[in-house]
Amino acid sequence: MGARLEQWITSLITSGLIVETGEPKLQDGSAGYTLAVPVSIRISSHVLERLRKRYRIDREIGGIFLAEAMKEEAKNILVVKRIRFIRNVSKNPKREYLPNGDRIQQMHRCLSGTKGGRHYLPIWFHSHPIRDQNHTDAIMSYFEMQNSPQDMKIATKGITYSSLKMSLFFPSALTLVTADGALFVGIYGGYVAPDNLRRAVIEILSQPMIGLAESAIDWGFEEGASNWRKFGGIIGAAGAVFAFAASGMSLESGQPELVAQVNEMALNFQKGKGEKNYLGISKQGELRINLPERRKK
Repeated sequence: MGARLEQWITSLITSGLIVETGEPKLQDGSAGYTLAVPVSIRISSHVLERLRKRYRIDREIGGIFLAEAMKEEAKNILVVKRIRFIRNVSKNPKREYLPNGDRIQQMHRCLSGTKGGRHYLPIWFHSHPIRDQNHTDAIMSYFEMQNSPQDMKIATKGITYSSLKMSLFFPSALTLVTADGALFVGIYGGYVAPDNLRRAVIEILSQPMIGLAESAIDWGFEEGASNWRKFGGIIGAAGAVFAFAASGMSLESGQPELVAQVNEMALNFQKGKGEKNYLGISKQGELRINLPERRKK
């Protein structure tokens, strides 16, 4: 490790942009470090457009988002203005992304920085081909944002610097582009996001249903409400909970089409809430995804 890289990593720790994972030390005695959360990931429109142009419906593509870590009004920000595509050398490219070259060396290149002294945090990404060339359904796209066990395994691998006695871990990203140009990005792993994107989708879609139930209860039990109105509020809340339960069971059973209307309601509630947790969608302009503070296990 060069002195310049060591100084930069130390500065990230000092400024609170990366922190210890809280996991036990590794076998070699090194401590694990990852992004400090909450953090906002902002992917520029230029990078998103390049992703749309390179996206393939017949094979997985991938590479690295080059993220610059910074503070904005005391908040942690990752700005992605550069992207590096790395060729898929898998023998089954429609169902697997295997980057050309060594992953660790690719990460080290990003961290080491340019001759001009600009360092980047590497976020590996790969795409999933859509199942239908005419696929435009935003709801179904969310259901297809599912990472494989192999994806999850790779997302837990870090890069170790013995001189600092530390290993650095970063999240990965899954991308998908619909036929009408909607680009989905899901963030997983790295000790800062769910390893399993399917579970993240269920959690995201559950929030609007919970909101519907709470609204129904508030409406039914306003001061002076009749018994019939209270009864209606209870029925409305129960309906919202049942709808979400049905959507979750359908998603787990691989039959999301049975509850597309329910989930469309959920996604409509998600619109206008600003940055999304772990997953985001963009048809134009930059995309912002929030990695919130993780709940303690």
